[in-house]
Amino acid sequence: NCTFEGNTADDYGGGMTNDTSSPTLTTCTFTKNSASAGGGIANYASNPMFENCTFTANFAEFSGRGMNNDSSNPTLTDTTVCGNTPDQIYGDWTDGGGNTIADECPIDCPDINGDGYVNVTDLLVVIDQWGLTDSPADLNQDGIVDVTDLLIVVGNWGPCP
Repeated sequence: NCTFEGNTADDYGGGMTNDTSSPTLTTCTFTKNSASAGGGIANYASNPMFENCTFTANFAEFSGRGMNNDSSNPTLTDTTVCGNTPDQIYGDWTDGGGNTIADECPIDCPDINGDGYVNVTDLLVVIDQWGLTDSPADLNQDGIVDVTDLLIVVGNWGPCP
């Protein structure tokens, strides 16, 4: 239940670096971290385990924006790695099942105001936040509230599942 957010490293592992270690992380979030390699996390000669973790919106200049694995083989189970610029995972890893690895993050329910419904209230929030960055109305997490976010709201109109 840990959060690594907004951290920066000059070399490897903006959020965390594992060097000849193999921790188990459960229900952890790596968001908006940056480094030369391994924006979210860098693993060197390590075999960590990630269960129910999320790696989103991390950045690395060279490789492994979400995760960089050098001489490592982490195991991911029920983990989401998405929306990291521009690649998700560099190097080997073991699929423990239930993972989502994608360039764009899935949107479960774009209910911005949290009332359980996608409706005109959410649409008005998108319009109000139009053109802003770092906004909850940036539903696809591309860095700006724009027509794509508006279409996500319209396309999911109704009660949340």
